[in-house]
Amino acid sequence: MNIGKAISKMLPENKLKESLRSLYYTFESYGIYPSLSWYIEHFLNNIYTREYNLQKGDIAVDTGACFGMDTLFFSRKVGDIGKVISIEPNEDNLKYVKRNVRLHKLKNVIVIPKGLWSKRDKMKFYCHYAPEGHSLFDWRNNKEIKKVTEIEVDTLDNILRELGIDKVAFIKRDSEGAEIEALKGMEETLRNNDVKLAIASYHKINGQPTYKTIIPMMEKIGFKSYFENGISYFEK
Repeated sequence: MNIGKAISKMLPENKLKESLRSLYYTFESYGIYPSLSWYIEHFLNNIYTREYNLQKGDIAVDTGACFGMDTLFFSRKVGDIGKVISIEPNEDNLKYVKRNVRLHKLKNVIVIPKGLWSKRDKMKFYCHYAPEGHSLFDWRNNKEIKKVTEIEVDTLDNILRELGIDKVAFIKRDSEGAEIEALKGMEETLRNNDVKLAIASYHKINGQPTYKTIIPMMEKIGFKSYFENGISYFEK
C-alpha cells in the first residue's frame, strides 16, 4: 500500500481529507512523493497552526513556501474573503507553488518570488539536494549543497506595504536559518498587528539553535512564547 492510500484509510471523509487527497495527486502527477513524516507533521499534527486556528477572512503569510503545501492548507482555511501571501525564492520550488495555485484554482493566493531578510538586497542562496533544505545560510557547512545561486531578498514590511496590506493574522516561517534576519525586517508588521507566528527555529547559526535568539527578541517586544519540537510559537 502506498503512502497516499495508507493516510487515506486513517482519516474520516471531510474537507481536510479532500484537500489532502487533492494535494497528494497533484504531487504524484509531477513525480513528487512526500514522506509519511511530512503528512504527519503537516496534516495530523498541524505543526504550524496548532496554536492558532486560521479563520475565514484572515490574511496569512507562508514564508519558505517550498512546494506550497502550507499555502494550499492556509488558502482553504481563510476562504475566499481571506488571503495568503506565499513567499518562496527557489525557482524550482516556485514552479510547484504556482502549479498548485493554478491547478487548485486558488484565487486568494499571492506568490512572491523572493527570500525574506532584514533589508532589500541580492544574496547568495545555497540550494540543497532536498527541496525543503534551500537556505540563505550554509548552515550545513557545504554538506549536501547542490549549487549556489543568487536571489532577491526583501523585508516582509516592504512586501506587505507594496501589496497594500496592513493587517496580518498569522505568519509561518521556515527559512533554514534565516529567521533571525527575517524578523528584523518585519518590525512594523509585528508592532501594528495582533499577529500569531509559528517559526521553525532549530537551525544552528554560530553554534546555537536560532530559537535561543528569536525567543528573547520576541519577548522583548511584548510577545509570549512557546517552544516545542523545533517550532517557536508567538502571540501578544
